[in-house]
Amino acid sequence: MISEKEKIAEPRASSLWKSFVSGGLAGVGIITIGHPMDTVKVLLQTQPTVPGVPMKFSGVLDCVSKTIRYEGITGLYKGMATPLFGYTPMWALCFFGFDMGKHVQGKKVDDMTLPEVCFAGTFAGFATTLVMSPTERIKSLLQAQSPTAKIYNGPLDVFRKIGIRGTFQGTLATLYRDIPASASFFGTNEFSKRIFARPDGSLSTPAALLSGGLAGVVCWTVTMPMDVIKSRIQTMVGKKVSYFEVLKNLVAKEGPAALYKGYIAVLLRAFPCNAIGFVLYDYSLRTLNEKFP
Repeated sequence: MISEKEKIAEPRASSLWKSFVSGGLAGVGIITIGHPMDTVKVLLQTQPTVPGVPMKFSGVLDCVSKTIRYEGITGLYKGMATPLFGYTPMWALCFFGFDMGKHVQGKKVDDMTLPEVCFAGTFAGFATTLVMSPTERIKSLLQAQSPTAKIYNGPLDVFRKIGIRGTFQGTLATLYRDIPASASFFGTNEFSKRIFARPDGSLSTPAALLSGGLAGVVCWTVTMPMDVIKSRIQTMVGKKVSYFEVLKNLVAKEGPAALYKGYIAVLLRAFPCNAIGFVLYDYSLRTLNEKFP
């Protein structure tokens, strides 16, 4: 019989394939829970600023209210098919990359310093970018389009119209975001777990949820400016503007606060999604370790 402490203790060792499968299952949960707030984030980040003209959305609640009023509740889930099929392997690659970073250093996470944990996390950023970038390009175009002037009828229509090369617009911007995001994500989670761990090293379920949630909040707080720039680049159609040109123009026209557009929506999504995501990952990994020792 497995004790309660053993049930909720974090699985500390696994093979790479188990990390891949567990990360994919965690991704399904994260996407299902978090997509509505992701749609709100993109709508707030990409709405145009015209001098003398009121903004389309005044904030998170206004965006949610107007989206539901004009598009129904399904409006908050538009573009979800793309991340569901794209983010699931992305999350699998994310945890796989982190595990690879640990293997490269030849250490278990218990034996690593926090800088070493963050370094292992950067492997996740590299691993996910090639899947993340085209997925988010298609998703963002679907989320940002007006319901009264639709250009695209779905993911396949976006792909047909912009081509495979067009789906990779914003890849460098995605990499600029994902490397520090992954480092802070895994580093904060591990830091929190070490603080909340019991004397025997096990972790209660509430502590595991809190650690995962804090990891999401810190990750997005660190990388929100990069995400805003990435969203602007990935929703551009028919023109190419460099990363630093977008940054310069955005700050000049809308001020530094524009770099945190959609931040409240991000926080409302980040804590619950990542809390559940890490717990799902740990539970899945522990189950696989029991079935396939």
